[in-house]
This record gives sequence, C-alpha cells and structure tokens, in this order.
Amino acid sequence: LSNPFYYANNNNGWHELWHLLPPYIGPRDPDVLKGFYQGNATFFVPRIMRAWAVPLGVWGLFFLLLLWTTLCLGVIVRRRWEEEEHLPFPVILLPLEMTREDAPIYRSKLLWLGFAVPCLLHSLNSLASILPSIPAFPVNTARDLTAGLSFPLSSFSPMFGGIHPAGVGFGYLINTDVLFSLWFFYFVRKVLNFWGVSENWRDAGASGQFSDGSTQFPYTSYQAWGAWLALGIAVLWQGWTYFGGYFRRALRGDPDGQERQEPMSARLAVLGFAGGFLALCVFVWSSGGAFWLPLVFLGVYLVILLALTRLEAETAVLSPYLGWIDPQSILTTIGGTTNFGTMDKVHMGMLSWFNSDYRAASMPHQLQAFIGQKRAGGSMRGIPAALMAAAAVSLVFA
Repeated sequence: LSNPFYYANNNNGWHELWHLLPPYIGPRDPDVLKGFYQGNATFFVPRIMRAWAVPLGVWGLFFLLLLWTTLCLGVIVRRRWEEEEHLPFPVILLPLEMTREDAPIYRSKLLWLGFAVPCLLHSLNSLASILPSIPAFPVNTARDLTAGLSFPLSSFSPMFGGIHPAGVGFGYLINTDVLFSLWFFYFVRKVLNFWGVSENWRDAGASGQFSDGSTQFPYTSYQAWGAWLALGIAVLWQGWTYFGGYFRRALRGDPDGQERQEPMSARLAVLGFAGGFLALCVFVWSSGGAFWLPLVFLGVYLVILLALTRLEAETAVLSPYLGWIDPQSILTTIGGTTNFGTMDKVHMGMLSWFNSDYRAASMPHQLQAFIGQKRAGGSMRGIPAALMAAAAVSLVFA
C-alpha cells in the first residue's frame, strides 16, 4: 500500500496520483519508507511509529471488519452445508484424529514412516545449506520439465514437476474424482495452448509462470472467472429456500430453539453480515468514486469466496492461489478501464491486497473452526469471539 510512494518516479508518473490517495493509505515520508523497504532499521522509533500509527490502525480496522463479515457469512451457511447437505470437510479430519482420546493414529507405523521420510529429507537439505559437503535432496523444488523445447512444443512451457511431501499427504484427503480432474484438465489446458500456438491463435510467448496469456486462446482466465462465479451463484441458488428460512428466523426470532447450539443467533449473523458489508462500503465511499463500485466489487469477492469455501468443504484444496481471479481484473476487463473514473481505478488498486491470493482466505478456515469444534463435541458459541480476538492480537504482533 506504500508502493505508490516509494516506487514513484518520472517514468511511471505515480506521483501524479498521490493527491487521489487517502492520507491513511500509508506513510509518504521517504526516510520512513527507506527503512521499511531496505531494512537495517527498527520500527520502534517514535517518528517511525507515529508515521505508521494511522495507516496500521485504519487498515487493521478494515481487516477486522472483513473478517467479521466473512465469519457471519460462514455462520449463515454452516447448518445448510453440514447438517442438510452433510459435506465432509476433509481438512479437519486429521486434527480431529490427532486430538481424539487415546489418539490411535499415533500408533500407526505407516504414519511414522510417512513422517520420517520428509523429515529426513528436509533435515539433510537444511544441513546442506550450512555444510555443502552434505548431500542434498531438493524436494519441494519445482522444475520446468519443458525447458529447452523448440517451437511449437515450447507452448507447453512451463510444465513444472516436483515432489511435495505435504501435497502427497493432502492428496489422501481428496476424493479420486477431484484428483483426476486436477491433472486431466491441467493437461487439457496445455494441449489447448499447443493447439492455439500451432494455429497462430496464440502468441508463442504468452505462456509463463506469471503470464497466463488470458487475452488469447483458450482464454483460461476468462473461463476461470465464469466457473468460480457460476459456482458461487449456484450455491446461493440451490440454497435459496434455506436462506429464505434463515432470514425469516432472523426477523421473527427462534421459538423452536434451533439456535441454541449455533455459533450465534440468526439475527446477529444476518445483522453482522449486513453491517460489516455496509461498513466496508462506507470505507470506500469516504474517499469518493462511484457509489456502485464497492457494492459490486465486494459482492464479486464474496461470491468467489463462497465458491472457494464450498470447494474446501467438499474436498481438500492444496493451494487456492487463484491467480488473476479477482474483482479488479473481472471488472476492468468487462467494463474497460476507460469506462472507470480515475478514483474508481485507485480504489480497485487500493483494495487488491486481500483478493490477489486466496491461500490465506479467511472464510474457509472460520467455517472449519465451527465444524471442528462441533464434531469434537464442544460448544460453538465461543468460537466467533475467539477467532476475532485471535485476529486482533495477531494484527498487533504481526
């Protein structure tokens, strides 16, 4: 968020946008930013702490509001997904087995053998980084299997291969249909890239680790946008009867006592979600720009997050990076950048930090905390407060 100030130069002209950026976005003093980017400095200097106090406080509040909004949404869908659809939530199976009374999993010889292999390899690699004479076995290192291929086979690049012990372990929690789909459609995409290059529909240099060539055949990112949005909308459409009943219970109360074992009442969950969403919109509106932008931007983000949470409820997701699947890319591509005001584009850039990488998305983990506590026989009532308190503490010490 301080990049526009530190990296501004005459070539990129970012300094011309400074007057559009709100004062709380980040420090602008070059001396303050120098220590942050170059190191060899400490935060605990009164001048540095004063410069960062307002930005950290404002963005910390925004972050907590975002976590509260997704937490309330998780409370709303929990009963539908666990008790009506009986989704497995496979990610929480292992910690539940590890914390069972008497924990029979620890008596499994196969478990300890699986632990010993990566432990040995990682230990050797760590020692080899200190003592080069020790042999190293670089696991977790992805290598491009297509490096050096000539045209048109170079269109398959990059095709990474490697051994990731944690990935192998998580693979046992994924059902075979999803496992098959992962590698099958990966190769389908590579074949389509090859076909596109062969037919001159695609630039041979469009592929790359950080370049998807989404504006060229087979328009992978565009397909991904439609898939994730369709999945999120389908979740809402299939559950419209449940959501309607949930909102009616939020209005009329809970005379049947259905909410006694819930993390919070339906009324609090609905009001908390609506209030959190509105507060996030107010945060954006306070700096100007189009009225509709935060409504659509945050709405698209929550639909994608709902789809991701549903996916993690049904199968173990290894690394939901979801590169190029974000509201700012979707809106600017569909609407065209020239149709957005300067302040609107500033807002989308300013809000890109929490939706450019979904590996740390909050809602799947929040929902899994509810499910894990319930399946362990505990009460879910204290989980929302514990999660929010943990987030607040982590913000201070991060």
